[in-house]
Amino acid sequence: MKFMSLGKIDYKQCYDYQKQLHSLRVEGSIPDTILLVEHPHVITTGRTFNKTEIPDKNVLQNHDIKVIEADRGGSVTYHGPGQLVCYPIIDLRKHKKDVHLFLNRIENIVISALAFYGIKANSIKGQRGVWVDNKKIASIGIGIKRWVTYHGVAINLNVDLKYFGMIKPCGYNSSVMISLDKIIRQEVSLEEFRIIFEQVFKDNFKI
Repeated sequence: MKFMSLGKIDYKQCYDYQKQLHSLRVEGSIPDTILLVEHPHVITTGRTFNKTEIPDKNVLQNHDIKVIEADRGGSVTYHGPGQLVCYPIIDLRKHKKDVHLFLNRIENIVISALAFYGIKANSIKGQRGVWVDNKKIASIGIGIKRWVTYHGVAINLNVDLKYFGMIKPCGYNSSVMISLDKIIRQEVSLEEFRIIFEQVFKDNFKI
């Protein structure tokens, strides 16, 4: 398994790179590859998106925020500065071909990484993502083709939550969203969290 930290990268550019890696993984030309990135402001919509979940597109236009349709599960979400996004390009044929097991593992990795900050996070049955006291701190939406995954999980670390207020994230009222810095009342080092997250990921997949 290979980890790649790409820093801040445009969403579309990163998506195109994911697709390249996905094709290579399907062919068996590369190992499972994990991308860790941060995006500039962008709104993405998944397969279950409902137009009512973006109440006023003019608000997004006024802030020069693009809306991009994504071929992933889930509804609408926001990506932006202060958010660590993980895109696992993983061949599930090597991991029991079990999508639910894979999603559970991703949630558990986030939960374990947050525990390093004294945060007791949890998953909720029937509601994908990671939660802290009924507030959503991480959102998950993946795509799978030929048993290889792409897209992934976004973890709010130092996120300005006002941007979630422009949409109904994952169909919820925006007040459900939370960021780690708001919980521990101090800024979080994305690099520090990335290192912790990567190690927990390796431990979970027994690398």
